[in-house]
Amino acid sequence: MKNSRRQIFHIAAAVLLLLGIAAFPAGAGDSGFFLGYSPIHHAWAGAGVAAPRDASWVHVNPAGIADLDGRLDLSLSPIYMHTRAHLRGPMSNPFTDTLDDRDLFISGAAGAVFPVEDGAWGVSFVSQGGAGVTFPHSRSLPGALFGNDDRRLTFQQGRLGLGYAHRFEGGWNLGASVHASVSRFRTDHLTLSMMPTRGNYVFDWSYGVGFCLGLTKSWENFALGFSYTSHEWMQDFNKYSDLLRHPIEMPQYAQVGLRYDFQPRWTLVSDLRWIDWSTIALLSNPPLRNGFGRGDSYSAKLGLEWRVNERWTLYAGYSRTLTPCIPDNRVFLNILVPTTSLDHVAVGCSHRWGEHHEVQCSWMHTLPREQRENGRISPFSILGYGSRVSNQYDLLSVGYTYHF
Repeated sequence: MKNSRRQIFHIAAAVLLLLGIAAFPAGAGDSGFFLGYSPIHHAWAGAGVAAPRDASWVHVNPAGIADLDGRLDLSLSPIYMHTRAHLRGPMSNPFTDTLDDRDLFISGAAGAVFPVEDGAWGVSFVSQGGAGVTFPHSRSLPGALFGNDDRRLTFQQGRLGLGYAHRFEGGWNLGASVHASVSRFRTDHLTLSMMPTRGNYVFDWSYGVGFCLGLTKSWENFALGFSYTSHEWMQDFNKYSDLLRHPIEMPQYAQVGLRYDFQPRWTLVSDLRWIDWSTIALLSNPPLRNGFGRGDSYSAKLGLEWRVNERWTLYAGYSRTLTPCIPDNRVFLNILVPTTSLDHVAVGCSHRWGEHHEVQCSWMHTLPREQRENGRISPFSILGYGSRVSNQYDLLSVGYTYHF
């Protein structure tokens, strides 16, 4: 038995490494952050802090992995992104009216859970997502004059976490995980001097660390869950020091939720999430202080699970962002990193055969939403007054689980 466990661990470690290398170059829209890591998590639109379903809960709520069996989880998620900008205002590019970007990326996740007495260990790699566009033309007049710059930006991140959960009497679980992340960034964005960055659209790399704490309390048909993920401490991108006066870091966030088994075959999950963008200087500072002027984000999530029979399970989910993170006077500034979508819908299914094997599939869609620059307060808002931007994506996630 020990030799079998050791072989499974070695296989899991190898697959984690290979999938991590393959999936990391994928990018996703900024709205793709925090909306899910695995097929079932995507099918619930990021809900489920009180209802663990796979190894990616090392990042979602590490306390939950104590309730999982031994398993190896692998998934890939093609993401089709569409971003469109309509340029207006005295600073916008006068040589073009509309910018359109369509991209297909690949994201992924891989992880394993190893039950032990009174708890479990878990390891999970997730392609955290990213942000960016590659427009054919510059969004601004200075960018157009300096050689078709100020039109491209890419940020990508992968995260590897190790977690442990302990099971206490009375239905309590307590868990913690630590994670290391690697990010890469490139752009031809204008600096405050109205000149293209010296980074020249060449990738620069940054490394960071963070942690996650989680708690669950379960009754017969009901459970509550809470998780807190720390601010991600990252290095600077030195090649872009003329543009980025602060590191690109992931914010702290917290999520609370419930699970209710209201029928023998039906489960409802519901979550609330807070993302603290305002403490990340690069993202929250006003433009003249080298920031993108974003605010905190709150969202509500709802998920449903129907266990049709012993083999098939169906899922559905909905997420609503209650507070847009881009103010209407920061739209032109954020055209290269748009986050306009508020509503996400998702469906999915899983099929298990035999004792060891299971496959999952899900699809997530963002409902279209356009934001318009209102031209208030900020000089950058006035210079881009009337510009509009929208972005949306479709994500298809497929996964395989080996239960041991």
